[in-house]
Amino acid sequence: MPYVKTDFSIPLCELTREDVSRETEENGGNTFRPVSGVNSGALSRARKARNATAPLAMEIVAAVANLAFLDSCFKCRVFDGPPGSAYAEFGETKVLARVYGPVDDANGDPSAATLSLKMKGFPEDARIGSQILSVVKTCVMAHKYSQCEFEVEVTVLSDDGGLLQCALMATILALTDAEVLMLDVVVAAHIARTPSGEIIVDPRKHQIVDGYSECTLALMPNQNQIVCCDLRGGQLNTQEVEELITFATEKAMKLYPVLRKALLATIAVEEGSSC
Repeated sequence: MPYVKTDFSIPLCELTREDVSRETEENGGNTFRPVSGVNSGALSRARKARNATAPLAMEIVAAVANLAFLDSCFKCRVFDGPPGSAYAEFGETKVLARVYGPVDDANGDPSAATLSLKMKGFPEDARIGSQILSVVKTCVMAHKYSQCEFEVEVTVLSDDGGLLQCALMATILALTDAEVLMLDVVVAAHIARTPSGEIIVDPRKHQIVDGYSECTLALMPNQNQIVCCDLRGGQLNTQEVEELITFATEKAMKLYPVLRKALLATIAVEEGSSC
């Protein structure tokens, strides 16, 4: 499977979708118009049509389920003590992250902090360490910490798919909890595409089979930049890649309020304990 090391930023404005409001108006809009004087024959035909479309309705429900996030949980300050810590969970994928620093380093870079990553519980063939560190270096304002060192420790508790997404979310929450200066927080989404074009959000390991494509995308919402894009799996043309990235961007943005809520909950706890 191809591996893409991501140390770049893509303006989100280049991925905007065309407005569909005009298409909605041409198709009659979203206005409901009641019909009066329906006779029994028309009602019977309507019932038959409803029964005929029942299988289609079940397919629609299944498709909507594939587009929903798995049950998720985000929490900061999971350990006592000065270092920042966080926990992220998507379904059965669970990750802990902890930040140590800043620690003075007399031999360190006088112009920027030294950032290092320590991983525990990752599969031996996992190559996502460089991607996590790349995102950390992109969002952390390292130039504000001359001759200092930060160590980020990421521990995988369980992995059922979407490990990069979960690890990135836990890492960013831990950095924020440690009050490390950053350009912006990072939100991430993990989606898959079947050969027939069906999209699955937060796919589990058993759902990924040969021919499926996966995309893990992370972005800084306020900076309007993509900071990580990992594409793996099946063959995709340019249009399919653009559609996959656009959809992943939309899903990642929906996690921003959830991330913000987890951070605000930590602030509320601090204020309550000081009274």
